[in-house]
Amino acid sequence: MRNILTAIVISLLTLPAMAQHNGRHQGENRRFNPEEFKNRMEQFIMRKADLTPEEAKVFVPVYSEFKDKQRDIQRRIMKLKQIPADNTSVDFEKTVMEIARLDNEAAALETTYYKRLCKKVPAHKVYRVIIAVDNFHRQMLRDFNRKGHRKEGRGPKAEPTGEK
Repeated sequence: MRNILTAIVISLLTLPAMAQHNGRHQGENRRFNPEEFKNRMEQFIMRKADLTPEEAKVFVPVYSEFKDKQRDIQRRIMKLKQIPADNTSVDFEKTVMEIARLDNEAAALETTYYKRLCKKVPAHKVYRVIIAVDNFHRQMLRDFNRKGHRKEGRGPKAEPTGEK
């Protein structure tokens, strides 16, 4: 009886460690790796847009440059959005106008780079890349949610409207 009790206690003590170990092996509980994400997206795009190796060789560097600049603009916008709304020392009109300016800058950047990319590869393949990027992000979100990362009750809550 004592041996059975000892075996149960040991099993219960090692169970959490085994669960953590298994989760890491299956890819869960891993931190986001930007380089891995970028590589997976590039492979997905090349496959879905049907880019030849020669096209990919000229397309990917320009597209990467575009995405880097786009991320920089998004970082600046996010930094502006981190200001607490009750901060009295901030001129919010200037902040809102700066966000709008950066949004316009991002749109102009997108137009400029799409024109450049259409000179590097056929326009129908640039279009396929645009669609592939959207599909890749949707797939990543689906995979993320499917792995149980989404928690119920999380996210923005609706504000009462005051209407009756």
